[in-house]
Amino acid sequence: MSRAAVAACLERAWGQLETLDRDDGRDIVRAGPSGSRGWYSVATVGVFERPLALPAELAGRVPERVELVTYSADAEPWPSWLLSELADLPAGEAVLTPYRAVALSAPVVENSELAAALLLPPWFETDETAALAGQGTLLWALPITRAELSFAVVGGGRALEEVLVASDIAPYPDLQRASLV
Repeated sequence: MSRAAVAACLERAWGQLETLDRDDGRDIVRAGPSGSRGWYSVATVGVFERPLALPAELAGRVPERVELVTYSADAEPWPSWLLSELADLPAGEAVLTPYRAVALSAPVVENSELAAALLLPPWFETDETAALAGQGTLLWALPITRAELSFAVVGGGRALEEVLVASDIAPYPDLQRASLV
């Protein structure tokens, strides 16, 4: 995966990118609201430049090259923390696949119930952006509650996605929302 190609794809879709964090060969970038996008878009670039070493049962069924995206209403620090937390998962846990729910080490902000993330196809992106212009796959890291994490573990990430769709969830989370399950 070419970092420059991924960054160029995101810049075409979102406008000018600002680098928020550069660590261990990866960047976290942010673009402000523009056009019909009334929110900030924050993404990783270069997290998984090399293909993931997937278990045999997942090979060919899940993306080998993934970048992460999340959205916020304001220029807040939590999106960068969330994406860093996911990018820094131990190698055995770093198989980031669509509909996977992942526990976080802490809530995304103080006094929030959102202490996990659900990885989804990026609902608010074009097909070209979601496929990173042929360079990989973009996954939306949506903060969820621990109760929603338990629901996803038992019923599956797609079942939780149905709950989220029914609740008409916005691109960026209400950081103080209660569990939907």
